[in-house]
Amino acid sequence: WVRARQRCLATGAPCCLCGRPIDYGLPYRDPVTGRVNVWSASAHHVAALARGGDPYDILPAHLKCNRDAGVRDVPLVGPGGAQLITSREW
Repeated sequence: WVRARQRCLATGAPCCLCGRPIDYGLPYRDPVTGRVNVWSASAHHVAALARGGDPYDILPAHLKCNRDAGVRDVPLVGPGGAQLITSREW
């Protein structure tokens, strides 16, 4: 999982949920305040694990966007806000 997450975040892609750029240099916790940086990078599961999703089917997302999505099915977006079509039936 750690390597899959590293590969996912190494792509430098924008957030798959809102389409905006991600600051990949932003640490999870602010070194001064110790608070969580909600705009830091996270790995979003395309299909929620609670619904039987593949644990390695992940895309980069802002932590806030990922948390807000929860286990709901939300449309994924690519660069420029274009909706991404994902399917495991190919």
